[in-house]
Amino acid sequence: MKIAFILLVALNVCAWSPIVWAEKPTGRIDYALVYSPNMRGLVMHGGWGEVGGWLPMAEVWKLDDWGWARGASNGSPALVHHCMTYDSDRGVVVMCGETNMMSGNPSFQTWQFDGSAWTQFAGPPWSSGKSGDAEIAYDAARHKTLFYWAPMVGALPPETWEYDGTNWVKRSPATLPVACADGALLKNDPVHQQVVLVGSTNVVTETWLWNGTNWTKAVGIQPSNAVSGDIAFDVARGQMVLLTTDLNTWTFDGSAWTQHFPPHSPTYSGADCFSMEYLPERQVCVFFGGEVSLTNGPLLYPSTTWQWNGQDWSIYNPRLFTRIAANGSGVSLNWNTDSGNTYQVLYNANLMTTNWTSLTNDLFATSNSLTAQDLIVSNRFYQIKWHE
Repeated sequence: MKIAFILLVALNVCAWSPIVWAEKPTGRIDYALVYSPNMRGLVMHGGWGEVGGWLPMAEVWKLDDWGWARGASNGSPALVHHCMTYDSDRGVVVMCGETNMMSGNPSFQTWQFDGSAWTQFAGPPWSSGKSGDAEIAYDAARHKTLFYWAPMVGALPPETWEYDGTNWVKRSPATLPVACADGALLKNDPVHQQVVLVGSTNVVTETWLWNGTNWTKAVGIQPSNAVSGDIAFDVARGQMVLLTTDLNTWTFDGSAWTQHFPPHSPTYSGADCFSMEYLPERQVCVFFGGEVSLTNGPLLYPSTTWQWNGQDWSIYNPRLFTRIAANGSGVSLNWNTDSGNTYQVLYNANLMTTNWTSLTNDLFATSNSLTAQDLIVSNRFYQIKWHE
């Protein structure tokens, strides 16, 4: 269930009910996040955290305009420190990562997800014998999944592979990119038809661009503390967005970085090991949780979801904020509103289904149960008044 459910038995009294999400992921790190058009939302997979005893998770969650909900996890592997990308030609999510990077004997695996079923397939030929930081991004201009790998230990060079849905091919670019052993960032830039890699071998950030043949190093100012943050391509504004581990916001226009100073930023002093993705239904970049290091304090693992709209950060809240069973009939009324936008009413005769039917605002004018004046908006929560 995506949102709070309220059943009011006595209809002859007024009741005020602040609405909160009924279910959402627990705080975690090292999870994977990607947008899936098949599911019309962001798909979160795996990771680990204090809840679960720091064991790799097989959980699947979906975030859409209505909030968080559990996704299809039947057959889902338990992975951590992994990554996902969406293959738009084949209509599947491609995922790769390790079963447990801290075990001393991790198993590297590659999977795909069509929105309902998980299927394992063979990864790059080397993958059974190596451990390191693997990142993938779907190169839409060349219709291939780009795979970047750098060794966790040792002096091996980084490797670049491509996957066309059938075969893995190792590329031999003239220039090798940065060998980032942990926390590299890799995302596709469809506007400039290049894949962007952000990494470092020390504290100095490097940005590299893949054009299908070779890697090129971007020049100019580089964001600090980028590694172990994340990047996401903002389709609405045609630029890559970076949130660093000290929670500074940068954008990349295809050749140069620009730092932004929004009115608000996520309310931690710093966070890492999170993922960020673009949600087209809202035209925002979204990130969840992360690991927060407090000065002289414990590590924290928040379960907060944030969104970037190109100008400012705010907490992500679902549009659909309440379900009410009316008159014991099982009919559910839903008010959909968002900061000055027009609202609509949805109803569903069966609360266990998702086949919502849209009505006009006339329902409020003719109903003895609700009126438009009963909507109250207070900070980040919504309230609704039920009366005769």
